[in-house]
Amino acid sequence: MRKSWVKCLAWALVVLFPASMVVADATSAMLNATGSVTVNGSPIERATAIFAGDQVQTGANSIATLTNEGSSVTVAGNSSLVFSKSFVNVLCGTALVSTSRGLSVRVSNLLVQPARGAQARFQITQNEGQLQIIAREGTLAIDNGAATSSLQAGRMLTAPATCMAAPYADDQAGGSSPLPQDNSSQDQQHKRRAPAAGAGRTAPPPTGGSNTGSILLYAGAAGGVAGFLVWLTTRSSASTTTP
Repeated sequence: MRKSWVKCLAWALVVLFPASMVVADATSAMLNATGSVTVNGSPIERATAIFAGDQVQTGANSIATLTNEGSSVTVAGNSSLVFSKSFVNVLCGTALVSTSRGLSVRVSNLLVQPARGAQARFQITQNEGQLQIIAREGTLAIDNGAATSSLQAGRMLTAPATCMAAPYADDQAGGSSPLPQDNSSQDQQHKRRAPAAGAGRTAPPPTGGSNTGSILLYAGAAGGVAGFLVWLTTRSSASTTTP
């Protein structure tokens, strides 16, 4: 009985561990669709996995929700975005982001992210004419490639903008452009546009997820254990049947 249990455990490790690697893949997300939603132009009925480079488009009165390791992005109707391994790129429309792992968003030459990688919830709306960023919870850091502006919870920034025809590349730093206008306080905005000397550019925080090297190390370790258990039980079975 004990030998059978050990053998079953060994084969379970061999079969199930690759699946756990897929679930832990930080370059993928789960998409749940309600209404008319497409991924790369193909209609999605309910739920599917998406990967870096995939473009999500919602129709009128439709919603798409992306979830990935402590972060979720709700895409409103008539909106489009591209999922990336480093950030989410909002091309047009509205996206509500909730993250506890410092998820970054690129939109209209800006990098928007929770300050110091903290938990935050924020809304981004970009249409033909205006970009609007609202900090619902937590402080945001908004980087235009030359300076960084802080947006406190409950405040909103606006700027002229148009929908994007194509997403940023993963390694592309957004071009320098004027920081959006904080409608809540002109005086505070002026202070943010003139940071203290020596203040460095805020680097994008990690988006969370498993390190590739760690995944490969764990895969090798689990594979080795599984192989040893299979060999051990096979050898034990052979020895008991040999005259």
